[in-house]
Amino acid sequence: MRTIALITTPCVGGTFMAWTMEYLAGHSIMFNVSSDEYVDLTDIKMPFKTNFHNLRANYCDSMDQIRDTHSALSDIQTNAFGIIYFHPFMDDANKEIQYINDNSIPSLVVQLPPPFVLYLTLHTQRHNGRLSDDIIINYFREDEVYWKTLGLTEIYDKREFVALNLRPFDFKYYTGTRDIQATYTIMAPDVWFNLETVIYDVMHQFDINIDNNRIEYWALVYNEWKKLHTKRVEWCWYFDEIMNAVLDGYDMDLVRFDLDLFQEATIQHELIYKHNLNLKTFELYKFKNTKQLHNLLEPNIHDLSKSKIYDN
Repeated sequence: MRTIALITTPCVGGTFMAWTMEYLAGHSIMFNVSSDEYVDLTDIKMPFKTNFHNLRANYCDSMDQIRDTHSALSDIQTNAFGIIYFHPFMDDANKEIQYINDNSIPSLVVQLPPPFVLYLTLHTQRHNGRLSDDIIINYFREDEVYWKTLGLTEIYDKREFVALNLRPFDFKYYTGTRDIQATYTIMAPDVWFNLETVIYDVMHQFDINIDNNRIEYWALVYNEWKKLHTKRVEWCWYFDEIMNAVLDGYDMDLVRFDLDLFQEATIQHELIYKHNLNLKTFELYKFKNTKQLHNLLEPNIHDLSKSKIYDN
């Protein structure tokens, strides 16, 4: 069996992409190396809650696992292909990419472009664990014991704590997929919203024929899977408009975005670090509209905008 490497930014849809390529190629089963068993590719349960991880794709989180998975897939006597899926963010990422290149494994890279860095700044995770202590610290989640050790019990105090400590615009963690000399590269938004078009180019690049009998059902699954991303992407698209409305005092409804703790903290974070402003947050339990926030603006006690976290 030949191997294809799928290299993605975390949480942007790599598992779904792995299923798509195998399913549209006409495969009914996929060999999962870590569990040493075949996985049914046709038994997809909808709707999805947060991700597609029940598929159990061949995700690798170490150099040894990549090597072992490639070896196991190569030993299977078939003309089909198998996919190794990983994120190039571990300590030995360069070695992993070098291994892929040295073994002439064709690779597909899915990148998260900088304008979508806020895609992951939500309280609800799409992955099964934490990405990195540098990006999402454990006590930012619903760890009530830890919150109490900080003396933070009210939502507005938790929000401000997150706003002061979170670095939502720090893109360096997501740059691992950049500058990889891959067989083919696509952007994550194409996977989220345009895959019914892009997939034909992807499959052609890897010399894979699409089983047209699979298209109709795949489209049903894809349209359901898209819903996992809609609110997250809207947040990226509208963030600048939200901030402008807060600063200028325009009345913009925020209920439509169903903002969570992380998103509200991101708004407060930018006010603090970019505009030297803060909010009178006492008993501010929910951000409902931008006019409400504008009326609560006040100069920040300490000018953290001089910290140069951002180029003001």
